[in-house]
Amino acid sequence: MRTSGWHTKHALASCAALAAFFCTPHATPAAEFERYPSHTVRIIVSFPAGGAMDSLARVLAPELSRGLGQPVLVDNRPGATGSIGTAVAAKAAPDGHTVLFASNSGLVAPATAAASTDLIQDFVAVTRLVNLPILIACSPSLPAATLPELVALARREPGQLSYATSGIGTMSHMMAVAFSRRAGIELTHIPYGGNRPVHQDVLSGEVPLMMASTGSLEGLVRSGRVRALAISSARRSPTFADVPTIAESGFPGFEMVSWYGAFVPGGTPPEIVDRLHREFVRAMQAPLVRERLASLGMEPVGSAPAEFARELKDEAVRWSALVRDAGARPQ
Repeated sequence: MRTSGWHTKHALASCAALAAFFCTPHATPAAEFERYPSHTVRIIVSFPAGGAMDSLARVLAPELSRGLGQPVLVDNRPGATGSIGTAVAAKAAPDGHTVLFASNSGLVAPATAAASTDLIQDFVAVTRLVNLPILIACSPSLPAATLPELVALARREPGQLSYATSGIGTMSHMMAVAFSRRAGIELTHIPYGGNRPVHQDVLSGEVPLMMASTGSLEGLVRSGRVRALAISSARRSPTFADVPTIAESGFPGFEMVSWYGAFVPGGTPPEIVDRLHREFVRAMQAPLVRERLASLGMEPVGSAPAEFARELKDEAVRWSALVRDAGARPQ
């Protein structure tokens, strides 16, 4: 039986259409990527509840939830100067549903051999969220009302003046080491497992001095229960306008700040990293969020992922050298 030209033409067209269909990638329910995010997003905070990083996460979580369209849960995993939470986050699926909040102390931990994971090697940088200076503060019972008076006291009694921080390798610890060297004084470090016990022992007078981020001390300074002697930023903080900088207090050029950043496990798709970056920037621009961050002494940053990644590499070299000079050891 002969096939008419009309049938031949349309049969060939149908074959071509079928070939094009099967040769061209098509999304199917089984192969289609999940719409991100598809469920709750977890922020792992590598320090205890009640601290500055925890406060930042809880300020941002509701605004992030609105932008992402899914619940955002804050999961505190403190310990070992942030290394425990970092290890938990590193093992999470690289799908954007687990975000790690970490500080630049996470760059110090590998230098002290205190960490099994590495912020640069095991994670993708999303954004540097905020900068926050460090305060040198003391119990009101300490006979020093200014930083020069503190330095004079420390020089009269080398090694007798102790200071508390939230742990070995934290930025507060590194700042204290750097400042002690600059001032030519010897202070005794007493590391704790978080800011709360630091506050308790300084308030009780058991430890006379502390180094802590501005985000954890506002209420104590305003109430007069803790005396702030100096701040580590290049300029005075609007939140602590009466507190001089270390540079103003006789040590020109001295500057060292802590920062908190957002990270996701290595292998997370770039599209998800970019989405998270946009959502964090948007959240930090919300008026209520900006007001709350200012009250915590935090300066919003929101750097792009590539820029943040470059900063991490530069800082890692700096902290590694300082750790070697300080002889820091893991807890």
